[in-house]
Amino acid sequence: MMKVRLSNQLHDLEKLENFVLKQAEFNSHLEKVYSSKELKAHEAFINLPFNKFQVIEILELKKKINAKNLKKIFVLGIGGSSQGTKAIYDLLKDRENLVEMEFLDYVSSKNLESAIKKIKRVERDEYLIFVISKSGNTIETIYNLEILENYLEIVPSRVIFITDEKNPHEAIIKHKKYHLLNIPKKIGGRYSVFTHVGLAPLTFAGVNIVKLLEGAAYQVRDLLEGNSTAPLSAASKFLSISQINESLFPDNNFLELGKWEKQLFNESLGKKEGIMFSSFGNFFIEVHSSLQYYLNSQDLFLNIISFEDRDTLYLKETSILGKNFVNTDVNEINRAIEMAVKKDLSSRNIPFICYEFDELNEYEIGSYMQAKMIEAVFLGLFYKINPFTQPDVQSHKEAIGNYLK
Repeated sequence: MMKVRLSNQLHDLEKLENFVLKQAEFNSHLEKVYSSKELKAHEAFINLPFNKFQVIEILELKKKINAKNLKKIFVLGIGGSSQGTKAIYDLLKDRENLVEMEFLDYVSSKNLESAIKKIKRVERDEYLIFVISKSGNTIETIYNLEILENYLEIVPSRVIFITDEKNPHEAIIKHKKYHLLNIPKKIGGRYSVFTHVGLAPLTFAGVNIVKLLEGAAYQVRDLLEGNSTAPLSAASKFLSISQINESLFPDNNFLELGKWEKQLFNESLGKKEGIMFSSFGNFFIEVHSSLQYYLNSQDLFLNIISFEDRDTLYLKETSILGKNFVNTDVNEINRAIEMAVKKDLSSRNIPFICYEFDELNEYEIGSYMQAKMIEAVFLGLFYKINPFTQPDVQSHKEAIGNYLK
């Protein structure tokens, strides 16, 4: 099970716990949301891991669609409509025998032309297209879909449209005979990875979504029992008055998770001055490009994510590095680098939290992502910001339409 270590903070654990306990009214609200089992509040994303109806609906759809020969899955969606799915897929694709997935998450002739060629090369039962837009009006997503419709004879039974319960274009979707799955209205895009948004494409790709949801459910139970580290990590960041919140991941397969996390925090919290900006990078690369900055910044909060691959290589002999390196494996070298950096950070009083993955599987990924969503909501509470709205993003979307008039 993933371990979270909060030992390198500017404030002791007791102070963090007392700070969270003072939010008794909000904690009570979360308990009521959970007890209702409904999805009628923004915070009801905590109920998603326990919602069996979603899984049943996806499995019933899978019975209708011939997926035995599936070779390619295309996901059309942007931001919260695809980034969580992309993150989970990238973490698992090298470890599990998954159906190949491609993401059309921005408008690009190169990507569209590639997708068109690939769809033309496969049989009608060898591909699926997921179109994901909560509003049904996301310009990039609908534009990409209609480009594909212009250049291909798309088989309607191979398209799955995932959207809000009251999509203004539902009649058009049904007329085209596309499959339709709904997203609960109150669940915002960046909190939607455990709705059909993430679960449906991942199921068809071969991901074990039951384990994914079990990992997420573990975090929710911990939260309600007062054992979750997510509110404590939020309290630690808020009390540190840091301006930069940076997550450092152990390899490049985690970087799509970093993009998901960046959107989660920046879009949820970035609504007034003085809020920390979230970023991410590869730990071992950033050590050589940003460590000088890290060690001399008083506005920084780091999240260090660790994972040691059990299938690793040994250095049998060396003519350059010296005898201390003989018979070491890759994990030992990376562990030494990590420990040295942590020691330097501690000596400069730079706060950081450690997340240690024991296994890179659906359960631990689900647990991590759920914890981060809980953390984002508590940071919103502490900053007195509604973490579920995005008023400036909406006005931006309207501006795009105005430019095209």
